[in-house]
Amino acid sequence: MTPLRPGDSFGLVAPSFAADPSIWTGCRALLQARGFDVIFFGQEATPDGRQAASDGARAAHLHAAFADPRVAAVLSLRGGCGASRLLDRLDFKAIGAADKPFIGYSDATALHMALRSQAELVSFHGPMAGDLADYADSDSRDALLDTLTGAHSGVSLTALPNHGKPGRAEGLLVGGNLSVLTSLIGTPEFDIPNGAILLLEDVGEPDYRLDRALVQLARSGVLERCAAVLFGETTVAPGPVDIALPEIATPHLAAISGPVAFGLPVGHLRRNITLPLGTRVVLEVAEGTARLDWPDLWTGAAAGRRFAAE
Repeated sequence: MTPLRPGDSFGLVAPSFAADPSIWTGCRALLQARGFDVIFFGQEATPDGRQAASDGARAAHLHAAFADPRVAAVLSLRGGCGASRLLDRLDFKAIGAADKPFIGYSDATALHMALRSQAELVSFHGPMAGDLADYADSDSRDALLDTLTGAHSGVSLTALPNHGKPGRAEGLLVGGNLSVLTSLIGTPEFDIPNGAILLLEDVGEPDYRLDRALVQLARSGVLERCAAVLFGETTVAPGPVDIALPEIATPHLAAISGPVAFGLPVGHLRRNITLPLGTRVVLEVAEGTARLDWPDLWTGAAAGRRFAAE
């Protein structure tokens, strides 16, 4: 896997829900203004219910994007549901051989987990085409491109003060959307290694569902294997009791001896800073901040790869 360079092309895929065509045209215009191009795989597909296309067609679009020599990175159009239905249809040997970055979040968590466990690929938890075309702020856009081009090898993030636990940890960064992640338990794609740094985020879930998901992670032994846990900014759906995520999560984190942080600008809200999954990160959590560095991300990257447009 090599860093992107201006002139490279993003392959846009829709592994989950369909979206208005204005999203992909807006994304293309934005990325072209930054020196990149976009190729949409599945632009003419017929939606299948809420999904962008049938399971077979969406899997074929993913294969085509990874295989196309013009494509330097594969970008998800939007989230929703349906990505996990593709896992049994994907040729992870071929995808791993293509060795390209994949970017997405939310429902794309199923693909992040599969790309690491089945294809041994690093992937990126970050804004999708819908975010780039619509509501992502400039810092989120800059962070995405800075990370993918290797312009920086770490980031400092704000965290909720008076919550979490300070400390330092090193380990493989894994995870994503809490609901999608727990739905994968018991599948071949679910692999949280010992000493992992676990990233979790969600949006609009009731407090009891978040609690239930965290209980499942704790009782299945996942949390006790982790060196640290990071929570992206997570909104809790209104309910009879007004309760925030730290109150829900803290009772389940007793087995975590390392650092914990809440409220990071990662996930479904307007700020969504890109983080690499499946690579070693060095984490430092202090009051109100979390610093992550990924010194190994581009180790051995080819220095002179040609532009995809050449």
